[in-house]
Amino acid sequence: MAKYSQKQKEYARKWDAAHLYRCGVAFPIEYKEILTREAEKRGVAVARMIRDMVDRELDLATPS
Repeated sequence: MAKYSQKQKEYARKWDAAHLYRCGVAFPIEYKEILTREAEKRGVAVARMIRDMVDRELDLATPS
């Protein structure tokens, strides 16, 4: 049995499209180890760490 129904997946895609802005960011390969290590130290995913940094830099008060 499927973990999620097609209806659930469709709803999730629609919610994402309405509430999230996705952008691709490229870093030099040399940054990979640094970013991964820093994220692990903070106990978060690399994407979460980068988002938190952007929030702080731009003084944004976005919900977690």
